[in-house]
Amino acid sequence: MLYAPGDERTRGCWILLAALHSHHSHTAERCNWIPFDTPPTAFDATVKIRYNHPGTSATATPLPGGAAKVKLHAPQRAITPGQAAVFYEDDLVLGGGWITRA
Repeated sequence: MLYAPGDERTRGCWILLAALHSHHSHTAERCNWIPFDTPPTAFDATVKIRYNHPGTSATATPLPGGAAKVKLHAPQRAITPGQAAVFYEDDLVLGGGWITRA
């Protein structure tokens, strides 16, 4: 049974739900590709999914209309619509977009 944080029944308990919110992929929209006039059909990159995220390996597949499907090589927690996804190759920024679906 799951209880809401602050519920009297959970006093003194730790509830770990992070695994329920791990994702292997997400979609980013309104992507800007900096070094590409036309991005490749798919490419590997390091993606950061929030400001202090250390980055994780992923394969990005650009989609029509400026979107991209991002397949993470390892599941990540707390991917949230509205956050930025920024793609890197070493120190080079390849581009970025806004997460719309996890």
